Amino acid sequence: MRNLIFWSLIAWGTLASVQGMLHDAVSLIVVRFLIGVVEAAVLPAMVIFLSHWFTKRERGRANTFPHADPPMIMRDTVQAIVPRLDDDQRAAVTASVEAQAERVATYVRGYRLKQKVQFLDEGPELDTLVPEDRRLLEYTRVQVFLEIEGAAMYLPAYAGNLDIMTSAAMRTAERMVLARKEPLQ
Repeated sequence: MRNLIFWSLIAWGTLASVQGMLHDAVSLIVVRFLIGVVEAAVLPAMVIFLSHWFTKRERGRANTFPHADPPMIMRDTVQAIVPRLDDDQRAAVTASVEAQAERVATYVRGYRLKQKVQFLDEGPELDTLVPEDRRLLEYTRVQVFLEIEGAAMYLPAYAGNLDIMTSAAMRTAERMVLARKEPLQ
């Protein structure tokens, strides 16, 4: 049992690190599948392993340990560097971001803008972040601050990232079914 946990954790760490070096979707799918296989081995092994250390009365609390995550709400910042925007363009970007956030919130409950879209005017100091053939003297940095709080139906409210994955998968499946030309049997 200990060897299974040890080697699974080594494999998990290695595969998780390899993800950053991949350059195509097929490789990523294969590595993510292998990570899932390794994770599938670790959790039951940990539950069995921990059951040897605790009495029957203490096992319920001990078995929650592998599932424990720090309570936090997922927050993300999305940034873009664009040519300098005028007021009309900023209003259009704001409206587009807000509309997209509302659309995502229809299938990821708890998805919201944390604050209004931010526009920061910048100068040539951003040239190092822009490809050489697209460099300008004036830029606008657009920042969007997002927050995702889980629905707390089956998982804690701070498990927003899992809600995103589950909700996105459900939405994709719904759209695939609607796009089918022949009826399901």
